Amino acid sequence: MADDSSDADTLILLDYEYEIKKVLPHIKDERLERLKEQLIELGITSGVDLTLVKESDLTSVSVIESRRLVSAWSIFTGVY
Repeated sequence: MADDSSDADTLILLDYEYEIKKVLPHIKDERLERLKEQLIELGITSGVDLTLVKESDLTSVSVIESRRLVSAWSIFTGVY
């Protein structure tokens, strides 16, 4: 029997990658991966959860990048 949790994790990561790259389109792949991992560790399970992220939660990016992300995500209007 296949483990469906890995498919769900992949889907979530792809959604986060989209949300991150909308705000930080030039983020390097290594930093993008660290940021995605950090969001999962924070327990983010939906796009709406992104509105609850604080700048201090995002230690894998610079202060300015974290401010950009938090600002953009604070007005998240997605449906997932």
